[in-house]
Amino acid sequence: MSATPLLYEMAGRRSVLPPLDAAIDYLRQRPMRVLPAYVMAIAPMSVCVFLLIDAITSGHRSALPEVVILFMVSFVWRWGWLGFLQRRIQVDLRGEPPLPLRKRIVPIIFTRILALMGMTWGSFLIVPSILGFYLSGLVTPSLLERSGPATKQLMETGSWLTSSGGRMTKLTGAIGVIAMLVWINVTVIQTLVVNMLIPTLAGLDVNDLRLTLSSPAWFFFLQYLLFLVFDLLWAVAAVMLFYDLQSRRLGSDLRRRLQAYKDAAS
Repeated sequence: MSATPLLYEMAGRRSVLPPLDAAIDYLRQRPMRVLPAYVMAIAPMSVCVFLLIDAITSGHRSALPEVVILFMVSFVWRWGWLGFLQRRIQVDLRGEPPLPLRKRIVPIIFTRILALMGMTWGSFLIVPSILGFYLSGLVTPSLLERSGPATKQLMETGSWLTSSGGRMTKLTGAIGVIAMLVWINVTVIQTLVVNMLIPTLAGLDVNDLRLTLSSPAWFFFLQYLLFLVFDLLWAVAAVMLFYDLQSRRLGSDLRRRLQAYKDAAS
């Protein structure tokens, strides 16, 4: 995958969807560049989520404090591996390695914590929660792109977001619509399979299956599965969005393209 043409193509389009399109294309072409790291990222958290679902739905509330602590630790683990995953994507897009992750892991984790607080408590602090959502995805590519004070680079990335507020609002709406359509499709397909296909084609009794699928435990489990799909997509799309914003503000991809032409001509 060539970095410059991809970024140049994204920057030259008015649509807000090119970062998402580029992320899907990247996942389709290079799944093994991200899937192993993502499995490592979410494996401990998935165990904790299943324990939480069991504790909540079965009434074993006494186990919640220990599980919540493990869940918080697994979240930090997930952030570290997502940083590793996003750095691999940066290598492919840049054509050369960015800064080592170990040099930036502390400010990345700290910023992720602040972004999570912004998403959960932002409305109470009169801070748009959506800024926390974007900051959580953009912090790794922003801090690994070049050396310098972490605060300055994050403020610069934040200025790119605020100056592109219209596009970010449209992108947020597009992500919300896509998520809603996926959830509706999954719900409809599940209903058709259980109530029509299995009884009609296999002639099996589905009463127990219906009882299971109508339980709170299955509802939480299904939401978590959908979260994993969008979490992986966003981890990749956030890197694409960072370079899309950077190229629109700085023209960095165009300068690389011109330099490549000069090198080829000399």
